[in-house]
Amino acid sequence: PKPRRANRFAGEPEVFATVRVPVMYYDLKLADPADANRLLERIRNTAGQACRYLDSLYPLRPDPDCAKRAADKAMPAARAAIAAASAPRAQ
Repeated sequence: PKPRRANRFAGEPEVFATVRVPVMYYDLKLADPADANRLLERIRNTAGQACRYLDSLYPLRPDPDCAKRAADKAMPAARAAIAAASAPRAQ
């Protein structure tokens, strides 16, 4: 990733990295509350794994809020998928 700004303390550039990791749910029936919860748990687990990976790449700058922010960012799409699966279908 490209540096975006200089660190105000060290004067060196800060690097902002993004990792996109798909969370598969083709095996879940999202209309089932237990499976919907499994999807949300998968998102939280995947966010944690992605953030640990970034922390391993940049060990001097761990981000303690990374996993929560990543999971929170994915939740609207997950909730939309759950709502779509739970909606009654017109016939």
